[in-house]
Amino acid sequence: MRAQTMRIGFFLLFGLLTAVFIAMLWPFAKPVFLAFTLAILFSPLYRILRRVWKGNPYFAAIGTALLVGACVVLPVSILGAVVVTKAGGFLHSIAGQMEAKDLSEQFFQMITTVQHWLGEWAGIFLTPAELEQTILEFLKKAGKGFYDFSPKMFVRTASMVFNFIFLFFFLPVFLAEGERLGAWLESVTPLPPEHWKEMVRNVRRTITSSFTAMILIGVAQGTLLALGFYAAGFSKVYGWWLIAVLACMIPVVGATSCYSIASIALLAMGNVKGAILFFLFGVGIVSTIDNFLRPWIMKNGVQLHPILLFVTMIGGIKLMGPIGVLAGPIILVIFLSTVRIYRQDLAQTES
Repeated sequence: MRAQTMRIGFFLLFGLLTAVFIAMLWPFAKPVFLAFTLAILFSPLYRILRRVWKGNPYFAAIGTALLVGACVVLPVSILGAVVVTKAGGFLHSIAGQMEAKDLSEQFFQMITTVQHWLGEWAGIFLTPAELEQTILEFLKKAGKGFYDFSPKMFVRTASMVFNFIFLFFFLPVFLAEGERLGAWLESVTPLPPEHWKEMVRNVRRTITSSFTAMILIGVAQGTLLALGFYAAGFSKVYGWWLIAVLACMIPVVGATSCYSIASIALLAMGNVKGAILFFLFGVGIVSTIDNFLRPWIMKNGVQLHPILLFVTMIGGIKLMGPIGVLAGPIILVIFLSTVRIYRQDLAQTES
């Protein structure tokens, strides 16, 4: 009885200490995970630089981190700032034109039609003026939300500076000490070596295939949207293509936001038919291509059900922000690998 009580007390203490340990490490979760992901993706570059610089591995690791920062992180951050600025400016412009009644007559006729549909099909009875005010408040709130993430706010946000500093602190460490860290984790993890190696292999495949799928799908959807922009008569299609490619790398919401904003712009210009066709093009082709491309690209990685993949990506984004696109599938792979190990070994031992 005393032994059982001590065992229960030990597990309670262990659980409490684990919770405290996780709480202390959680502020570093985003930069650590992003550094871990980049270390896996760019480990071939690190190995090349290490062969060139036959000395301290940290020289090659720091060189790799600088190249990744200059060629990957900095350009993506700049393009992200452009996306936010363009979208925020567009929403402010539409809101200002609505207040000044400077939009096309077709736009306000469309509001009357929507007001009629809401009353007939949804039982929501608003006057056209009330509906205009609701749309205007939404546009102002959305524009303010984009401003809060504008380049100025990026610079002023301490958390962003914190994440970038620790990203480039952890990245060289993971590159230079990756093998030793892996060996240490293997020694402290209560898994047989073959299962540990299988889990590591699955995680590596998931990171590589997820990153590849994110880039290729972004390029494919962005190119389709650029063709739509060209057909609809938008100017500076090349610039909008770059923005669309970056936005479409965000699953679900990226492409949707692009063709929704473009449809609103066409509607505001009085091109009602073009707005409807562009929105149908976005829903029927641009968004749908993700459902076919992602499973096909990831078929050489760990097999994941599309529904599970979708749910974990959305949950990862909600929990960790944009890097949850990668974090969600990786956590899912680790969980499924653990379940598989239990079914193969532990469950058989208990029976």
